[in-house]
This record gives sequence, structure tokens and C-alpha cells, in this order.
Amino acid sequence: MGSLLSHQPLKALGYLGFALFVTPCFLLVNSSRFLFSSLRQDPAWGMKTALMCAYVRLITKFASLVRDQPYEQAKAATFKERCVKIEPSNPKHFIGSVAEGSVKPKTTTGVWFPNLPHTAKPDEKVAIHYPGGAFILAFGVEVVGALMADNLVGKLGADKMLYAQYRLARDEESRFPAAVQDAVTFYSYVLSLGFKPENIIVSGDSAGGNVALALLRYLETKKTDLPLPGAVITWSPWVAVPSDAGPKFDAQPNSHKDILSGAILQWGADSYRPGSTLDEEVEAMVNPLHHPFKTRVPIFLHAGSNEGFCPTVKEFSQEMATLNGQERTKYHETPLAPHDIFLTHPAVGMGEQKNQAIEIARSFLEKRRRGVEQPPPEDDL
Repeated sequence: MGSLLSHQPLKALGYLGFALFVTPCFLLVNSSRFLFSSLRQDPAWGMKTALMCAYVRLITKFASLVRDQPYEQAKAATFKERCVKIEPSNPKHFIGSVAEGSVKPKTTTGVWFPNLPHTAKPDEKVAIHYPGGAFILAFGVEVVGALMADNLVGKLGADKMLYAQYRLARDEESRFPAAVQDAVTFYSYVLSLGFKPENIIVSGDSAGGNVALALLRYLETKKTDLPLPGAVITWSPWVAVPSDAGPKFDAQPNSHKDILSGAILQWGADSYRPGSTLDEEVEAMVNPLHHPFKTRVPIFLHAGSNEGFCPTVKEFSQEMATLNGQERTKYHETPLAPHDIFLTHPAVGMGEQKNQAIEIARSFLEKRRRGVEQPPPEDDL
């Protein structure tokens, strides 16, 4: 349950107070404080990075208090033919924990960037991107989708990108496995257009990275007729989603520097997890850490050294590398970066670092595609 501020009219008053009093006071105090590098979360950060990380962290704490989830599905009026309604995948594609319970597959909405593919060309590469938001928040597709497309189409080498907004966890009918059901539907839809599975890159940032990994686990461990994708890339994936996700995040060494807060993650975990105690199969799907799995698909995992997720992403990467080998599991850590610079780089001033991470991911995928062994750099496992 949310706080008193999650109910009207206190919610409206909370927004008013945050806009008129909290934000101006925060900016006044911290703009002065962060003039001194020794008072920033990390002395090596510039003032912009320090200020933006602290402010976004404050926003996540406020959002967890008011429990507001403003989100509208992308509309054809905005994106025209690029906005596609996708019917649920073939029922035989949903088995095991993804089919059990009261949560049922539903129609999804995706947006194509830069344009709608009518039929796939023989060697055309496509990225399916599952966005972050702690399973509870969604962001404007027009802005965020274009940003993701610039990364995946403009720099990583895909020809098309499908922005795949899965269902948010808002009630009992949209908890796990709703997001994974939608991930299966998006994936089978792209295959139905004629894209070769080896030319499909499954991508996800933050909670979307969790969904991308859950999809791959599902495809590897369940006997459906869906083929495996060519690669999976995840940016600051949320791999530790236990029932006490908030306190565990706050206990991480760099969580106080990050844009995330334990409060927003606890809300997300409470909303997404179907219960506090789960059977082994569901726990592995929801909470990847300490539940590695065998895969034939190359996986790239990224984290920033100054984000609270860094230790858990690195540990999960090590677990996956132990099972699958370093030639198939690539971990890259960006020094000083907070959470999800794939998305947040314009705000925190880390565009160059984001481009370097994408170039490393692109090089890794190309070498895997050619079957070339790559020497482990310093940040490899």
C-alpha cells in the first residue's frame, strides 16, 4: 500500500508542494553545495552529473510516495503506421509458469523506428527493445523511443527497432508473467514478419533488461517452436528482484550515488512479484541473480561503476560466464557511470561513455557472429 500521499486530495497537494517548494529548495541548496567537488556524491563527477543524479533520485522517492503511474499506450494518431497492435502469440507459445495463473496474454502495442517494415529483407537486422521503469513506470515513446533507436539503429547496427512496451504491473492481472507474455508476443510477431532469428537482437534496459533475460531463459528452457535470437544485450539490468528489493538495494555500496532509490524498487518488486515466496521456476524468471541458465546465445551486460545495481549485474554476469563461457558472456563496466546511461546519458552528461559502451557491445556481437574468439579485456569476467 502507498502512503497517505497516494490518495486524493493529498496526492494533488503533494505534487503542488513538490513543484513549488521541494524542487526550488533542492536546487538552491544543492547547486551551492555541489560547487565543491568534495561534497558531490563522487568527487570525480562534474556538477551536472551530481545535481541530476541527486534530483532524479529525489523524484523516484517522491513517485514511490504518490504511487502515480501516468501512462498511455502509444497511439496511431501520433505514430501512424509505425504504431502496431499485436495480437497475443500462438497459445502453444505459452507454457509452464508463463501460462499458469490468472494472468493471461493480451494484445500489445509496439512502435517501429525509423519506419514500419512490411517484409523483412534477407539480411536485415532488427532490435526489439524492452524499456525500463521498475515494472511500474513508462516514459514517452516519442522521446525515449527515438533515443533508443539512435542507440540501437544508429550506433549498434540494427536496421529497424521495435519499441516493445510490455504491460506495467498495476494489479493482479498485470503482475508476472504479464511482461514475459508480452515479450513472447513481441518476439513471435517480429519472427512472423520474416526476420531471421539470428538477425534479431533482444535489448532491454533496467527492468526491461530483466524482461529480456526472462525471455531468453524461457526460450532456452521451454519446448516451444520459437527459435533463439541472435543476441541479447542488457543495460543496467535489474537482476536482483527479491521480496525485500528496496532494503537490499539501499545496502549496496554506491546506491546513495545513484538515480534510483530503494523506495521505487520496493514498489516495483511488490507490484511485479506474484508473491513473497515463489517456486523455483518463477523465482528464477523474476529474480535472475543466483539463477544462471545455460544458453547458446551471446549476452552482453552493462553496468556503471557508480550505480547500485553494479555489484549484482557483475555477479550475475560471472554466474552466466561460469555456465556458458566468457566467449558467450560479455560484461562491461563504465567507470563513474550511474544507472542506465543507455537512457540517462543526456541528463548526466555521459554521451561519450555511452557510445563507448555501445561500440564494445557492437564489437562483441560482430565477433560472436563471425565465431571469432576475443581476448578478455580488463573488465571482462
